[in-house]
Amino acid sequence: MQATRGPERGAADGDVRQPWPAWPEDLRQALSGRARLRERRRGEALWREGDRALEFTCVARGLIKVARVSGDGRETIAGLFGPGDTVGDAAVLGGGEYPATAIVSSARAEVWQSPAAPVLAAAHDNPGWSEALRQPLLRHTEILLQRIAVASAGGVPQRLATLLLGLTERFGAATGDEWRLPLALSRGELAALVNARVETTIRILRQWEREGVLASQRPGFRFYAGRLQAIADE
Repeated sequence: MQATRGPERGAADGDVRQPWPAWPEDLRQALSGRARLRERRRGEALWREGDRALEFTCVARGLIKVARVSGDGRETIAGLFGPGDTVGDAAVLGGGEYPATAIVSSARAEVWQSPAAPVLAAAHDNPGWSEALRQPLLRHTEILLQRIAVASAGGVPQRLATLLLGLTERFGAATGDEWRLPLALSRGELAALVNARVETTIRILRQWEREGVLASQRPGFRFYAGRLQAIADE
């Protein structure tokens, strides 16, 4: 794995007051003019697998997980999205159905949602908009690559260390080598993200706490990046 780098932006418990911040001003205005800011609580769904993808969605506050549940009740988490991230763009642009369910993973979340049809129709005659609408797909590809990096990191300790480092780069904050990840992820969600049993995940986290590698905080974790990186590299 590559050496650790610092967290790239603010923590996930912050918020973004301007919707779709990465998109051109005229496109943002077109979306914002029809957008509604919706609040949801932990466990509530923005949409369900199989729902028609009819709206662009941008996270204003909190954390959204995109997940599927198998027939035996096991959850597979495809990605996590925080303030400023867009969610579900591929399904919207494809004019189809959502392939997974989007669920609030933080205590509460706020999202902007705007009807897609008017913007998609106007984008046919606006190459700049068409290009901008495709840009989030690159971001989602980065998230997928991070998931692949976790899955291929080795044993459960290596996968868990890789996950925590990657999430903190996206959502955390750092003071030197001490990094803070303010995400209220359950042990079950962490286990699902590293494809491990919950009991195994809990045992590893407790061992790391005893060894001073990390400490639990409300919410999330505080840890030393160099020590977790050494575990990820084993």
